Amino acid sequence: MKKLFLGLILLASCSLGCMEQESRDLTPLETKIQTYNSIYDNKYKWFYDGIYVNNRLEDKYLSSLSNAYNNLPIGTIWDYWIVNQSHITQPEFVKLIRFYAVAKFYSPMHSSIESSEVYVGIANPDYLTKQNDLNLYKIHLMPKEDSLETFWPNLLETVLNDAVLSKKIDILKILPFEDSNLNGAPRIVLYVSGGKENAQNVLDKIYDYYKNAPGNDLIPEFNEKVTDLIYFTQGDRTAKHNYFDKHIRPAFDKAQEEGFCNIIDPKCIEVVKNNLAEPPVVYELPDMIYYSKELGKMKLGKDDLQNDYFHLKNPAKNNQ
Repeated sequence: MKKLFLGLILLASCSLGCMEQESRDLTPLETKIQTYNSIYDNKYKWFYDGIYVNNRLEDKYLSSLSNAYNNLPIGTIWDYWIVNQSHITQPEFVKLIRFYAVAKFYSPMHSSIESSEVYVGIANPDYLTKQNDLNLYKIHLMPKEDSLETFWPNLLETVLNDAVLSKKIDILKILPFEDSNLNGAPRIVLYVSGGKENAQNVLDKIYDYYKNAPGNDLIPEFNEKVTDLIYFTQGDRTAKHNYFDKHIRPAFDKAQEEGFCNIIDPKCIEVVKNNLAEPPVVYELPDMIYYSKELGKMKLGKDDLQNDYFHLKNPAKNNQ
């Protein structure tokens, strides 16, 4: 009986101690949210829940996330939600803010949100992509959806701590929503504007770091596959869509009227090129991964360009 009584006392004291350990001071962001809740009748509750209550990730990630949240301008973020709520759901929004917070933690001065994407400036934060810049290459990463929130901080840490990547990648971009919403768009984009050699260096480095990492095997449009995770291209996806609709489709339709034409047939490709209203052809057909040598000749003033002048070497194929 005495042992039982002592046991109950110890249990009670342990419970009190546990409660004391669980209590803590609110972070600055939590304090802000609670203040806004009291002013705006709890309308920030879903935001708080999405950030803290629904996060069950590894300690390292949660630690950086918590620290990053302390510096987020809650009023500005709420204004962003008001402007964009017509095309983004609440769960998507808090997920976007989580990725933004991690970006702010690793790159506090050069992280931003535009539309539904998070941008992180690395070597050249002010770089603006040019649709027809022959020196622009993009490395695309397609991690699995269920590992995205842990892959993102790992990638940022890897890039910023690597002497090559931190100097040759201009900007990182992530679209943190479900695979079903990508519609051919890449999940993560590494912008490399320094030309073919820089792009090759970045691609090789990324392959060395992530060649065994799993990916979702969803190939972004106009890309060459390296692994289920890693892909690459030259130029801009939207510009390629616009060019195809304005120039390639009419030329192909005209070729079809002249007789059956399969766009993957080299003979058909030559017919399409000859039917272009505004030659030369801008992208290599049919995949449109690279700019064409015809455009390169015109833009660079070189008549001796090889067919593969703009091509990168696929590190997976070179290591077979």
